[in-house]
Amino acid sequence: MGNKISIYLVQDDKLFRELAHDYLEQNLRPKFEQVEIRKLSTGERLLNELQEINEAVKVPDEQYILVLDYKLSAVYSDEILNGLDVLKRVKKLKLNTEVIIVSAQDDITVVDHLLEAGAADYIVKNEDTFPRLLNSILRLHKDQNEKSGSQDLYHIVYRSDKKKGGKYKKYKKFTVIASAIAIIELIIMLLFI
Repeated sequence: MGNKISIYLVQDDKLFRELAHDYLEQNLRPKFEQVEIRKLSTGERLLNELQEINEAVKVPDEQYILVLDYKLSAVYSDEILNGLDVLKRVKKLKLNTEVIIVSAQDDITVVDHLLEAGAADYIVKNEDTFPRLLNSILRLHKDQNEKSGSQDLYHIVYRSDKKKGGKYKKYKKFTVIASAIAIIELIIMLLFI
């Protein structure tokens, strides 16, 4: 894998933020020469930091993986930004960002809106949260490093769009990187099972 990984962990729950930080640090350190995990408690702080980077960077080459909670509380202003608000503002920046939402929110409509707005993954907080988060981060980092030489295949997510008479709308989600060799190996394996 690459030699550096930059992660912004944005959670207003201090205990969860600290536990996630420690878990990621412990499991990412053996895989990367540099692990940078910034812990933030609000979406406003994240947006301020990313805006400063955005203004300083001419060509966005470094990837930033953002781990956002859906329900965030406001500390520095009266404006309460939830994960969807932050996600939409981050996507307007010219930075190379991938956003993973980690939340106790399990309303499928909210999840659909988050994925539609550009979230790369959605993880519900439960006993498997930290391993799933680690796998998602590693997949996103690997995808970023392999994009230049591989063909992107898209997983198509279908959902019923009731506003348009029940027609199905498709969304490109979760870029999957695959090579011809891997596909051939899969076909051969399936033939001989």
